[in-house]
Amino acid sequence: MSTNALTYGLIPVYHPSGQNRANRYNILNNAGTGYGTAIYRGQLVEIDTGNNGTIEASDGTSACLGVFAGCEYIDSTGTPVQSPYWPASTAVQVGSKITAYVYDDPATVYKTCVTANASGYVQAAVGDQCDISFAAGGSVNTGQSAGSVIVAMVGNGATACLRILGFVNNEYYDATTNPYPELLVQVNQLQFAANTAVV
Repeated sequence: MSTNALTYGLIPVYHPSGQNRANRYNILNNAGTGYGTAIYRGQLVEIDTGNNGTIEASDGTSACLGVFAGCEYIDSTGTPVQSPYWPASTAVQVGSKITAYVYDDPATVYKTCVTANASGYVQAAVGDQCDISFAAGGSVNTGQSAGSVIVAMVGNGATACLRILGFVNNEYYDATTNPYPELLVQVNQLQFAANTAVV
């Protein structure tokens, strides 16, 4: 149960294989200056809309690639860096690759927290869908996203970013004991897979 509004984005908790695996993608290196927006661990990312084939931050309301898990790059001094988040517009070695790790398997189950408009997130929410907000950014100390669910579910026949599978510890909304329920979700709107509407 959570009496505090927890903001941590999406954390992988389960995969049918027994192991969550992140795949490699690239972040844009524009002549020594990296992509201009910070990306935090637990944030959704997408293949960029500028046809570069690199990844960029996703807004949590549209089709995406998966969930960011960290990155590796060579900074402008030639030093290799491993980081849980991508610092916006970081100076990197010209011509080097900025490697991003992304959980992109649609079978991966994540947990996330509802921090606003939570009263509808009861047992009947299972099978419904919702979007997630990353407007709050994240922590430069831990690299973790500050994303959370702040909107109501979309309802029958509609589609949203996340599919609700259940609740952490099977504990849904309660105004007194659990005002900020934690959800178990899968990413529904994927760029590399078909999405489905609420049933």
